[in-house]
Amino acid sequence: MDWPTVSAVVRTFNVECWIGETLRALRDQRYPGSIEIIVVDSGSTDRTLALAAPLADHLIQIPSGSFSFGGALNRGAERATGDLLLNLSADATPLGREYLTTLTAPLKSQDIAATFGRDCPRPGASPSQARDNESWFPAGGQLDPATRFSNANACLRRSVWQQFRFDETFPGAEDREWASRVLAAGYRILYAPQATVAHSHPPFPRDVYRRAFRERRALCKLNPAEGNFGPWLALRFWLGLSYLDFGYAWRHRYVPKWYLHIPLYRAAQAWGLYRGAQFARQLQRGS
Repeated sequence: MDWPTVSAVVRTFNVECWIGETLRALRDQRYPGSIEIIVVDSGSTDRTLALAAPLADHLIQIPSGSFSFGGALNRGAERATGDLLLNLSADATPLGREYLTTLTAPLKSQDIAATFGRDCPRPGASPSQARDNESWFPAGGQLDPATRFSNANACLRRSVWQQFRFDETFPGAEDREWASRVLAAGYRILYAPQATVAHSHPPFPRDVYRRAFRERRALCKLNPAEGNFGPWLALRFWLGLSYLDFGYAWRHRYVPKWYLHIPLYRAAQAWGLYRGAQFARQLQRGS
């Protein structure tokens, strides 16, 4: 078969520690078709742009004040010339030279609009995030794309994106919102667990809180029932997931400092989910 051309849209913001590694992994792919790399940066102040420029075909800069995840992806897709769009977070580094071939192969079926791959924790990831990654993106089987599709590691037909652009009003979860519309139109989205990336977020409680707040707020916009996350559910979330994380850390022989980190991580996450739900409910009441 003739392999389609691929345009990789890589979103960046102050990721100097990962951007070079991720773009070199893309350049090193053993892919039969051609690849172009489009970096969409939203106001980096570190060395991200300097490191990305020699490895990218196109470098797009958008003001940080106008950033949204869907907007950044749309700006990259507008510049793309490939048949397929590879959406990749800058801190999601492809593992292996066959990554892109594995992720794009299912798209030879015309009824498949997109594929998404597996996120694996980086070495040194916190036990909480490592367990989340392994739970959300298992090594085999199929996942429900309506709840698991992720633009951190996904490939989609550009022709489908032209019909269904990403919603730029969502503060997060733009991938799940997009998947819901595409699935409703009769397309299929497949999970390709062999297409793996190394992907972990900073373990700092402040960052954990912000991600949880943003995602819950976005999910409430997608489904108002997501706003039913009160204090009792937040407490159960904190205690239940902390308990599971302790068991994971014990089995994987994490050093003692991580046992202190687990309850802080889950408390910040629970608080972010609770506050995000409350914020969304206030917006709904005011509208």
